[in-house]
Amino acid sequence: VPASSKAMVKGMRAQDVQRYLASAQEKTGAKFSCEEGDEGVVITCQGVNAHASTPYEGVNALTALCTLLAALPLQGKGAQLVRGLTHIYPHGDFYGVSAGIAQEDEVSGRLTISLDVLQMDETSASLQADCRAPLCASDANLTDVLRAKYASIGFTMADNCMYKPHYVPEDSPLVQTLLSVYERYTGKKGSCIAIGGGTYVHNLEGGVSFGAAFPGVNNNMHGPDEFAMKEHLLLTIEMYAQVICEICKYALCLKKAERTDFFRLLRFFNLYTTRIPFGYGFAMEGIRGRPILGAELLPGAELLPGAKLLRKGCFFHAKSLS
Repeated sequence: VPASSKAMVKGMRAQDVQRYLASAQEKTGAKFSCEEGDEGVVITCQGVNAHASTPYEGVNALTALCTLLAALPLQGKGAQLVRGLTHIYPHGDFYGVSAGIAQEDEVSGRLTISLDVLQMDETSASLQADCRAPLCASDANLTDVLRAKYASIGFTMADNCMYKPHYVPEDSPLVQTLLSVYERYTGKKGSCIAIGGGTYVHNLEGGVSFGAAFPGVNNNMHGPDEFAMKEHLLLTIEMYAQVICEICKYALCLKKAERTDFFRLLRFFNLYTTRIPFGYGFAMEGIRGRPILGAELLPGAELLPGAKLLRKGCFFHAKSLS
């Protein structure tokens, strides 16, 4: 969500625009200023940056500027386009109500959409909007509707297909492991949430994002003062290590073919593990002195002394008690 926007309007003076600023600021919550330029008046709008998946947390400087421009006594095709956009994307409409695409479902929540880029001159105009759609969205109830809306005000929508939504059931082994580790390390009840962000696992089947942000902390994501708390990062590393240990134990239950693929994935993450007849696992040196153990001996096995440290992992050997 843009935090600033600017327009140069020909045929008007700063004193002519000035009397419209207070009204626009009251309607939008953004701040406006104007000054004389070489060819007209330059209007600047200052809003509040936000992540595109949570546009309601910011003040969109572009839709606010369009609100002001639509109120000015301007004529011509450019003015008509701006007024048309304010009907599709009125300032403060985060859910596509005016665009006719509002929708939601129980799993993924409400659709959000934000007009984030608009470039216009005397001969052309182009725009970009960022939409985060729920699982129930389709070409019929989203793409086709938007295409018709754009056409009604003179824009042609590019033939871009929607990204396929990514969903992993809460009862999957990975998700249940993540929730269990989160509760063990934080002492708080874990739960799943759906987000509009395109995370690093969007194209990884069965994958989910986990951390590193904690509930109740606004890290100002993608903002100029984005930050992370050191204590939370360290705790997250501990949980990641524990999760790796847990899913390594889970690998023992997989079929042989599935296990081969699983260990291929572990090598991708540069993990140092070993499989032996009587036991499986590794221990990681604690981040802050607390050991993170993922090794479990199988029945009839014991841990022998002299474990050899190797980089990040700790191998062990086991033998039969009989």
